[in-house]
Amino acid sequence: MKNIEAFTLAAPAKQPKRTAFTLAEVLITLGIIGVVAVLTMPALIT
Repeated sequence: MKNIEAFTLAAPAKQPKRTAFTLAEVLITLGIIGVVAVLTMPALIT
């Protein structure tokens, strides 16, 4: 049996607090929304 205690006693790595979105994340999100809007436009017009 493997030593499970080595995994359970290890402290989790602390990640810095995120307070805002980066510009890249906002641009990617807007791009995805734009593509979805263009693809659904023909269905909404008819």
